[in-house]
Amino acid sequence: MAKETVFILSGGNTDGIKEILSDYDYWKNTRFIGVDKGAGTLLHLGYPIDLAIGDFDSMNKDDMKAIKMTAKYIEQYASEKDDTDTQLALVRAMEMYPQARRYILLGTTGGRLDHFLSNLYLPLEERFVPIIEKIYIQDKQNQVHFLSAGKHILKKNKDYHYIAFANLKETHDLQIKNAKYQLAKTNLPLPTSYPSNEFLDEDIELSFTSGLVAVIESKD
Repeated sequence: MAKETVFILSGGNTDGIKEILSDYDYWKNTRFIGVDKGAGTLLHLGYPIDLAIGDFDSMNKDDMKAIKMTAKYIEQYASEKDDTDTQLALVRAMEMYPQARRYILLGTTGGRLDHFLSNLYLPLEERFVPIIEKIYIQDKQNQVHFLSAGKHILKKNKDYHYIAFANLKETHDLQIKNAKYQLAKTNLPLPTSYPSNEFLDEDIELSFTSGLVAVIESKD
C-alpha cells in the first residue's frame, strides 16, 4: 500500500494553495487536515477533510456547520491551551498516519511572524524527532524541509532556482559540496543561514555530524 502524503492546512496565507495541491494525486494517497480556518479553506476549495482540528475561534457559523457535516473527524479544543492548533494537528497526523511519506504544512507563512516561527521550530521538539525529515513547509514561492545529522544527497527540483541552508541549533562539521557556493567543514555554535546557493550539474552533497539543518528551496 502506498504511503500517504498528509497536508496540514492552517489558517494563514493561502495564496497559491490550490495550485500546490493540484500537483498531487490527492484522490488516492493524500490526506487533508484542516487547522481552524484552514478547514474552511479546504471546504471552499472542494477538498475532502479527513480531520478538522483547532479551537475554531475564527470560523463563521455557516462554515462550521458545513464542516461538521462533511469532515470525517472533528476535534475542538479550548482557545487557551499549551499547544498551538498546528502543533495539535501534527501530533494527530503522526498518530493517524504514522507511515506517511510526508507531512506538508500549508498556510503557515506570509501571515503572523510568531506563528511562522512556531512552525519553523517544530522539528526542534522532542516529540517530532521521529518525523523530522518528513516535515515540509510549503507556499507558492518556497519549500522547506529539515535534515538531521548525516550525509544527504540533494537532487535539483526544476520548480526552484535557489537553495539555502540554515542550521536551527548548534551544528558540527557542516559541509556543502557540488554547489555553486561550497563550504568546507564548519562548526556553527549559533543558527546561521547560507542563502542564495544554486545547483550546478551535479547533485548537492550536504553533511554534518550533529545538529539540525533546514533546506530552503525558493523561486523569484
